[in-house]
Amino acid sequence: MNQNQQSQDFKCKDHPEKPVLFRCKSNACSEDRIFCLYCQKQNKHAQHYTEDVLSIDELDQFLIQKSQLSNGLISECQIQFQTTYVQFIIQVLWIRRQQIKTILSTTGT
Repeated sequence: MNQNQQSQDFKCKDHPEKPVLFRCKSNACSEDRIFCLYCQKQNKHAQHYTEDVLSIDELDQFLIQKSQLSNGLISECQIQFQTTYVQFIIQVLWIRRQQIKTILSTTGT
């Protein structure tokens, strides 16, 4: 499924027969932030259109980038966890070795 087909799967909240084509990135916006061409023609985002309204395809790219960033962070955390786990096992083995040495030295073996 290509991006155009994906955006057509999302329907406008105010006009369910229309596919969404735009998104508003303004946190202060009181209108629906994902909307169709008909909403756009009604000038619902006219006060901030040039700064905050992007095509839905740009949203798709934004989400892909955020997903890749998240995947990178997850991978980094997995590597850090594995490193920490290996260091923990090494410490446990060292402590066990010291305990065995102590037991052997006190028993005279």
